[in-house]
This record gives sequence, structure tokens and C-alpha cells, in this order.
Amino acid sequence: MLMFAGLITISKAQRNVLFTYGSHNAYLDEFTRQFYKNNPVESITKDTTRYYLNLFINFKLKVQQAKDMGLDTASDFVSEMAQYRRQLAAPYMVDTSATEMLVNEAYRNMQSEVKVSHIMVAISPDALPKDTLAAWNKAIDLKNKLKLESFDSVAKKYSEDQSALVNKGHLGYFTAFDMIYPFERAAYSTKVGDISGPFRTQYGYHIIKVWDKRPARGKRFASHILLRLPQNADDNQILRTKEKMDSIAAAINTGKSTFEAMVTEYSEDFGTKSKGGEIGWVESTNRQVPEELREALYAIKDEGGISYPVKTAIGWHLLRRGDIEMLKPKDSLYTEIKKKISNPRDERYGITRLAVIERIKKENNFTEFKDAYKIFAEKIADTSIIKGTWKEEGRQYQDAVLFRLRNTDYKISDFSKFIEANQQPLANADLQNTIDQLYTSYVEQSVWDFEIEHLGEKQEKYRHLVEEYHDGILLFNLSEKKVWNKGLTDTTGLKEYYEANKHRFMWGQRVEARIYECKTEEVCKNVKKWVKKEYADTTISRMAHEIDPLSLAIKIGKFQAADHPALSSVKWKKGKYVVEKEGKHYFVVIKEVLPEQPKTLSEIRGPITSEYQGMLEKQWIEELKSKYPVTVNQATLDSFLSTIPR
Repeated sequence: MLMFAGLITISKAQRNVLFTYGSHNAYLDEFTRQFYKNNPVESITKDTTRYYLNLFINFKLKVQQAKDMGLDTASDFVSEMAQYRRQLAAPYMVDTSATEMLVNEAYRNMQSEVKVSHIMVAISPDALPKDTLAAWNKAIDLKNKLKLESFDSVAKKYSEDQSALVNKGHLGYFTAFDMIYPFERAAYSTKVGDISGPFRTQYGYHIIKVWDKRPARGKRFASHILLRLPQNADDNQILRTKEKMDSIAAAINTGKSTFEAMVTEYSEDFGTKSKGGEIGWVESTNRQVPEELREALYAIKDEGGISYPVKTAIGWHLLRRGDIEMLKPKDSLYTEIKKKISNPRDERYGITRLAVIERIKKENNFTEFKDAYKIFAEKIADTSIIKGTWKEEGRQYQDAVLFRLRNTDYKISDFSKFIEANQQPLANADLQNTIDQLYTSYVEQSVWDFEIEHLGEKQEKYRHLVEEYHDGILLFNLSEKKVWNKGLTDTTGLKEYYEANKHRFMWGQRVEARIYECKTEEVCKNVKKWVKKEYADTTISRMAHEIDPLSLAIKIGKFQAADHPALSSVKWKKGKYVVEKEGKHYFVVIKEVLPEQPKTLSEIRGPITSEYQGMLEKQWIEELKSKYPVTVNQATLDSFLSTIPR
């Protein structure tokens, strides 16, 4: 009810002035928004409201000084704010329908695993049109060869994926997010036994054959025992190691030993040995785990069962299967899938981004002037663009409008600067194709940035967040300069403050002493004897530890009475004392009794620096109130306070 009353006040008086500071106004709606955000409703009273108002006034004064000093126009600040604006805008820069479509598609693919082989013709994304056409024609020729030769044969002979020389193009099973998106989409769109393609990815053209599709097999928790094989192991070494693993498996299967005991005694995987051989969760399509291990793991029917010995490149393994976790319902995985789709490294992100860009274009009457682009491409652009040496400065041309968003014009000169900032040397690239790609990127980035720039006009929550970040960073930067750093670096000021206040940081009476904490009375007697002989403490410690490593601990320093229990049982005067207290034995050597005295600056640097910074803060606030006189609008404040019952 209290929150509701406050919100009613805001709606009735959106821009009521709460107070003035200098020539500036602070409004009630901003105060109440911050007040309710930072104070739990149950803790709000009229007193807490007045207290928070004082904090809010100080906040506004500091931020205003930061603005007057030009901190909000500093290049570092502008860059930092641009980054925060993009981050804060991310939740709003989405296309719900495109996202839902991709989430549904991804989950549908996650429900099965597809076994695929491929043939690749490599071609770079920025290849010349003639090279792209040549790669396409080559891919078509290879697809035609499949009418006469097996897929394995053509892949091994002609695929430009070098791994095909060994695996004949076989990629095994995979599921959603295991491959780049265009490849995944093509594989899941192809029927078992069919060949499809060529289709283009960032690596080139692909032809694929789908061998099998099976339901998703979930993941298994695995542990293993490893017996390593040396590199270039001969047949005899391989056989002897296998026989040893067979013996280990037999001991476990017959109950003569346990899997954990065999791990401890024999496993040579020192990264998992201390964890009972636990590898962790293994997914059936995880290529980081050798395929032979995955297949052996998934062949184990029962939890706790062990596999047959499995050979990999590093040695022989014996696996134990733990729990099984199958694919969770879509609702449980929705956030995780959406996060993957929103990752710019996943090509699905490009689909959602383009959908957002098209929406922004439509909402803001995007208009393109193709004649201007033609002028740039044909009369202004040159090969320095593909050399990566394009410079905008010094060029002479008629600066025409390339496109318009609402009332904002984007001109040739803007595009030229974008090229200069984003160009890179491109070997054998086609100039027109490069310009087209840069222009597409420029349009998309401009539309995206335009939306972020104007997002606050239609998203109040976003606007307020940006304002909070803006003012918060300004406050931090100025406070660091005025208080925090000054408190740490102004050694003269800190020393002066210490001298004026050291009487408040006093040591009570202390002793400079050595306290020998002895395990037994016998040890205490020995220590007393050794001290009398003026043995060094290191010698005393060594001699005691030879008897029992835990027989003696030595404390040396300056102590107040409460710092050690033995000190309350001795006279506070120079001398040597034997103390037995609560079954414990001590030998105390007091070197000197120290009178009450101020703590040194180094001893209280933390708290005295904090106090000094507090003093600087108070002085700063007084200066600000003098520079920006504050006048509270009592009527507005009273009206707001009347909504608070306590």
C-alpha cells in the first residue's frame, strides 16, 4: 500500500520540482523512483525519507559539478557510456517471432542426433565472384561424380577438408549447436540416405550425405581407469597393457576389489585419480571425447557397470557408467537455448539481428538513395579500399545522402569514414563486392545504432537505466578524484590529520615480550633452561620439534593484557615467568613494559585514511552547497511525506 501511494504521487506530479540547486531543478519523480528502488518498503518512514533526501541532494550536487567540469564529454567517459548503452539496450533489440522460431527449431533438432559425411570445396567468404563461381561449378561436378562413385571414395579423393584423407568425410553423429548453423540446418533438412547440396558456409561449399538419425541419447556420468601407452608402442606393449587392464576388470567384476581401489592403485590419469577417476558428464556427440570411449560408455546398460577395455591414442581405458540425464523439456532449456542463439558467434544471431533491423527500418521510414551509392561506387571508390589504405581526409566529392532514417541523413562522407575505420587488406578481392559488403555492414550498423540512440524515447525503463549509469559513473569518477585517491596520495594532508587526531587512537599499556606456548610441563622446563642458556628462538624451536613437532609455538611482539591469556597471570615488569593456566603451560619473557601511547600512522593507516576521506567528503559537500545553493520546495516534500504513514 505504501508503494502504491508513492506511485500515485508520481503520476499526479510528474515534474514537480522537489528542490533547486543553483540554477538547476531536481524533480519529485526522479527522487521517488530512486527512493523506492533503494529502500525496502517495510523500512520506509518519514525520517528515512528525509535522510535519503539529504543523500539525493548530495548526489545531484556532485553529478552537477562533474558535468560543469566537462567529465561527461571526456573521450573515455563517452566510450564507456556507449558500451553500457549497447549492453542495456540488448534486451530490447530482439525480434520475438524470429527468436521463438529459432528456439523451437533448435529444440526440435536437440531431440535427435544425425550422422553425416561431407565433401567440401573451400572458398573464402570474400572471394572474387569468378572464384566463387569456379568453386560452385567444382562442387556440382563432385556431386555428379556421386552417381558413379561412392561418397567415401569421392570425399577421400576430392574433398578439401584435409581430415577426409583419414575419415573419408565421416563426421559421425552430432546435434544442435555442434556444427555451424547452415551446416546443421542442411543436415536436419535432409532425409536419411539422401545427398544434398551444394550449400555455402563460411568455409566453402558442402555436399552432405545423411546416414542415420537417432533419438537424442542424453548424457552419461563417467569415470575411468587409464593405463597409458608410450608413443609408438609396439604390439607386445599394447598386448601386455591390455592384459593388465583385463586383470583389473576381472578383479572388479568378481568383487575382489572395487573400482575406486583400482583407480587409486593403477590409474595413470593423474587429473582424475584423486577424484575416483571421475571424468564428469559425457554427451554422445561430444567430439572432445574420443568416439570409441563414447560408444563404450553408452553400451553400458546399468548404472555402476563397467565397460570392456577400450584403446585410444593415449592408452587403455576401463569406464564406469554413473547416472543418466536425458534431454530436459523445452521450458527448462528455454533460457539456455535463447542465450546460445543470442551469441554473436552463432549464425542464428544474424537472423534475429536482421529481423530487428528490418523492423527498425520500417518503423523509421528507411529511404535509400541508390543513385548516391552508384556515384560513390563508380566515381569515388578506388582500390585503396581492398588494400586497406582508404583515407577520407582530403577527398573531394559532392556529399550526397545515401539513406535516411526518420529525419537523420547518412551521407557519403559518413560511409567513407566507416570504411576507413573498418577496412582491412584483402588479397585478390573484388572491389565492387567489397564495397557492397562494407555498405551492407554500414547500413546495418547505422540502423542498429539509430535505434539505441532513440530507444529512450519509447522505453522509459531503458532511459532511466541509462541516466543512472551516466550519473553513477560521473559520481564515481569525481569521487575518486576528490576523495578516494586524494585520501591515499595526499600524504601531507593525511599526516596533518593524523597528528591532530592521534590522541583518539591510543595503545593501552603493553609489554614487549616472547611467549612460549608449551604442550607439556616438561617442554616448559626445557624451554626455560634453553632461554637461560641464551639459545636463539630458532634453535629452541628446532630442539623442541625434534622431541614432538607440535610441542612448542613461539609468539613474539607487543601485547596488551587481552591479547594473550598468559599475560593476565604475570607481573607487568621485566622478567621471566612460568605460567600454568587451564591445563596449558607457558613461559613468558617480558623485555619491556610500554606505557600508553598513540598508535603510529602505519599501524592505523586503514581507519585513519577512511576518516580522512570522510573529512574530505564533508568539506567537498560544504563547497558544493556554497557553489549550488539548495532550496527545498517544502510544499512538494510535505505532499509526498503525507503519503507515508509512519
